[in-house]
This record gives sequence, structure tokens and C-alpha cells, in this order.
Amino acid sequence: MNQKKIEIETIKKEYAELQTRLNSAKSEHNIAKSTLDELNEANMKLASIKSQIAQHKEDLEKLKSQPPKSQVESVQVTEKHEQIKSELSKAKSEIDLARQQLQYLKDESDNKKQEIEATKKELKFLENDLSSAGRGGASKNVIEAASAVVASTNAKLQKAQKEIEVLKQAIERERNEHLKTKKHLDELQKLKK
Repeated sequence: MNQKKIEIETIKKEYAELQTRLNSAKSEHNIAKSTLDELNEANMKLASIKSQIAQHKEDLEKLKSQPPKSQVESVQVTEKHEQIKSELSKAKSEIDLARQQLQYLKDESDNKKQEIEATKKELKFLENDLSSAGRGGASKNVIEAASAVVASTNAKLQKAQKEIEVLKQAIERERNEHLKTKKHLDELQKLKK
């Protein structure tokens, strides 16, 4: 009888620890979601930059249609046009990459939500088993089932934490690339003026 009480107390402690870990995973999920929102905002900014580049290209086409004042100006316009064309190509590829990563993050977010829901159901099952075990209906099968649920939940939690860390690193790389591109495009805009 004392042995079963000790086992039940151990399971209750593991359950409390799992709830703490689950709350931590939820917090990390919220951080990842916030970062995903930042990526959406960055994607909109990239679209705006793309529009500005298109306007610059149109301006250059107008300049090209006018007779050049001198050979030097013509060369400068051509060089600027090629530079902007290159930047546009780079921005398009970065936008495509950002879209792919955004979709990946959305998919990962959906997967995490599903895993969290499954874990909640498992924890609810464990709570029900613990409450019935506390009323005198304890059996070896209930304890083994609870232990299996705890082990499964621990494995899922560790996997989720690793995936969140990978996502954080990918988001940080993307953020740095976006800042570099934005800085470079700002320099191009200054050159136009």
C-alpha cells in the first residue's frame, strides 16, 4: 500500500514537472509565433521595396528613352540600371526564400498546435487515472499506463524544443539577411537622389 502511494506521489511530481515543461513549450511557441509575425511584416516591407525598385526601373527606362546629354551620363545610367536589375533579382529570390520559410514556419506552427493538443489530451488522461487511483482504484496497469504517457510526453517535449531552437536560428538568419538587403537598397535609393 505504501509502495503504491509512493508511486502515485512520484507520478504526481512527474505530472507537475510535465505541466511546467508544457507551459515552457507554449511560451516558446508564442515567441516563435511572434517571430513569424515579424517575418510577415518583413515580407510586406520587401514587397514595398520591390515596388520601389520597379519605380526606379521605370525612371531609368524614361531616362534611357531621352537622348543622353553625354556619353558619361549614358554609361552611368546603364551601370545604375544593371545594378538595380541585379538588386531586383536578389530581392525576388529573397522574397521567394522568405515565403518558403514563412510557409515552413506556418506548417511547423500548425504541427506544434496539434502536438500540444495531443499532449493536453494525454495529460487529461493521466489526471483522470491519477484521480481514480487516489480513490482506491489504483492498479499496476494504471501506473504503467501513466508512466508510458509521461515518457511519451517527455519525448514529444524534447523534440518540440529542438525544433523550436532550429526555427529560432532560421528566423535569426533570415532577419539578418533582410537587414542587409534593406541597408543595401537604402544605399541605392540615396544614389538615385
